[in-house]
Amino acid sequence: MKTFFKLFTLFAVTLTFLMVLDYSFLGAQESRDHGPVTVNLQNDPNEGPVAQPESGPAPGENRPVIVMTETEYLAGEVDPSSTVSHEFLVKNEGTGDLVISKVVPGCGCTVTSFTSFIPAGAVGKVTLSVDIYAEWAGHDVKKSAVVMSNDPVNPDIRVTIRTRVRETKAG
Repeated sequence: MKTFFKLFTLFAVTLTFLMVLDYSFLGAQESRDHGPVTVNLQNDPNEGPVAQPESGPAPGENRPVIVMTETEYLAGEVDPSSTVSHEFLVKNEGTGDLVISKVVPGCGCTVTSFTSFIPAGAVGKVTLSVDIYAEWAGHDVKKSAVVMSNDPVNPDIRVTIRTRVRETKAG
């Protein structure tokens, strides 16, 4: 019976550890109440991984290399109760096939679509669509998603849409 409890405890600790790791890269800093997040609309060099490859594949090595032409889109001012969408281009500069396994949005107001298979030398896309809530009027909003791929150097890349929601006029 003691062996069972030891194994159960080890399993529970391992599962908890894996859950903590999973949530840390899925954007734990995102707003969990889906409310506005006050941000500076200037590019922040301290955010997210760099989306350029550290180095190409070695001669004879068959691996994908993900390169995003941009990781942040500044949408400017938008109306409340609208939708902001943007296509982020994804290049495969490697010699192997690039597989995007999933794109995980930071909250329920963000919908994603993406090219899941990108052959060597080809270009695909990741699209983010953000529903802008009326309650966000007068606020800056930042919404992100994590692109997960089989690139061994850059497997996870965060893409972000930033916008300012116009004030509604009191009538």
